[in-house]
Amino acid sequence: MRPERLLLVLLLSAALIVLRWHPTQLRAEGMSWRECLRYEPTSVTLSGTLAARAGYGPPNYGETPDVDEKLTIYSIVLTRPVDVCGDSSDSMNRESFQGLREIQLNFWDSKADPRPLVGRKVLAKGSLYAGYSGYHFTPVLLRLTKLTVHE
Repeated sequence: MRPERLLLVLLLSAALIVLRWHPTQLRAEGMSWRECLRYEPTSVTLSGTLAARAGYGPPNYGETPDVDEKLTIYSIVLTRPVDVCGDSSDSMNRESFQGLREIQLNFWDSKADPRPLVGRKVLAKGSLYAGYSGYHFTPVLLRLTKLTVHE
């Protein structure tokens, strides 16, 4: 094999190894690459439009609407789909997701009032975690630390 060809094969092999094992785990989407976001404690910033919709809580989460708690669910409808990589060492955040277009926002750690921002383009900063309860309406949620307008 010619030295130039051997060098090319070695470089391509090294690039594949880096892409395969790099911590951000890049994912293919058509002809572009999408970063695979990590679950908590990693901080992420998401861009999109703030949305609000009605939902039901206890006792029956929509099966008995007359008696179920009425909820307002805030989420960010993402500008671009995102992938979230599961963590095999974390029993709560083990599952991976591809092409998520909406992520529910959890305001426990934030003093932000989302109501005036509904329908506006926003940046939402926080950490991701997998949904696990009847109050979680998307497979992945963002524990919000900061919400800002992004026009």
